[in-house]
Amino acid sequence: MSANTDHTRDDGAAPSRLLRERQVLKTIGEPFGRSTLWSKVKAGDFPSPIKIGPRTTVWVEEQVFEWLRARIAEARTKVAA
Repeated sequence: MSANTDHTRDDGAAPSRLLRERQVLKTIGEPFGRSTLWSKVKAGDFPSPIKIGPRTTVWVEEQVFEWLRARIAEARTKVAA
């Protein structure tokens, strides 16, 4: 799955919320850690973050949820097969 890099929702509306790295990791849960998160971002397997300041990086919440929904659907497809 390629990551959405335009940082907009499909309906064109503003993002509902921006998540910091710690919030993304908490949302995704174990065993996802910082190194896995950044490896997946670099590989294009996770949504790209937005740099909003010199030391502040965030993700669009809806993009993280879309990624999670895709992983759940993928897992369910494998179980059903």
